[in-house]
Amino acid sequence: MNCDNKYNIKEAEDMWSEFDEKLKELFEFTNGKKIVIWGYKRSGWFLEHIFKREHKQIEYIIDDGTGIMPKVNIYRSFIVRNMDRDTHAVLLTFRYDQKVTDFLAECGYEEGKHYIYVKEIFFKNEMQRQLSYYNWLEYQYDLDISAPRMNADIQLAHSDCLHYSTGIDYALMDVLDNFAFSKNDAVFDFGCGKGGALLLFNRSGVEKIGGAEFDTGLYNIAVSNFHKLNLCSSGLLNQDAGLLTEELDEYNYFFMYNPFQGKTFQDVIYNIEKSYDRNKRRITLIYSGPYCHNMVLENQLFKLSKEIYTDYSVRYVYIYTISV
Repeated sequence: MNCDNKYNIKEAEDMWSEFDEKLKELFEFTNGKKIVIWGYKRSGWFLEHIFKREHKQIEYIIDDGTGIMPKVNIYRSFIVRNMDRDTHAVLLTFRYDQKVTDFLAECGYEEGKHYIYVKEIFFKNEMQRQLSYYNWLEYQYDLDISAPRMNADIQLAHSDCLHYSTGIDYALMDVLDNFAFSKNDAVFDFGCGKGGALLLFNRSGVEKIGGAEFDTGLYNIAVSNFHKLNLCSSGLLNQDAGLLTEELDEYNYFFMYNPFQGKTFQDVIYNIEKSYDRNKRRITLIYSGPYCHNMVLENQLFKLSKEIYTDYSVRYVYIYTISV
């Protein structure tokens, strides 16, 4: 692993290349056909995100187990009987199900021609995994990102620090699609946990990534994840986020997934503003779960530039900027 360069640049092998090949295979299967997603839980949501991100229209979402979903038309599986199987591509988001396979066979559908189990494309024999960016990285590189960590096992720097959560990866990608990152951009994640969000910033084109995590266990996992991907981990800090000062001067993007409130949050905003005083540049703060919105605007240096509605548990992400 090469940490001599000031940027966190991946070595020759692109960690997302095989994932993108899997997506290409999926798009080729649905090419020119009406898309049917069967199974509308976490894997189905991710699949919907993938197709919408590529501006591909989804005609039907099928799930026999959901209730009424607002703004989403959910169909029951019997609708498949009325479809022209040669003009539809059915994507099953769950593990192999003999009853579903038998039902489709009765309707004249052939596996591989009219329908596929999507998890088989991505995970082969490990179909208990959910379809997601994080699960792909865990499967392909033996990372640890999505497994929960009990609050009682986490070291908190202060009482205003909050519990650990990975968030929803595709919801973050929806946010990042609002930006056009350049090779000169650098992002710092306050409360970076296992480093998952930083890996998605990296996928979006940010080469220099760093973050602070006070809990030593989470920090060590993040470092291990970076090493397995041949990413330089020197930007990861096992420190109290409220005490960081000059370390922030190299970054122009800052990310928070509601990691803390109170005085810790106030200290972090103050330190970003002082960093701007030392090194004048355009600064962008991406803040998910903006409970401390008023603290960001308190000194009238940050301006709220955009509000994004997402599938995070706290629905809004606020984008703030400081301009030169």
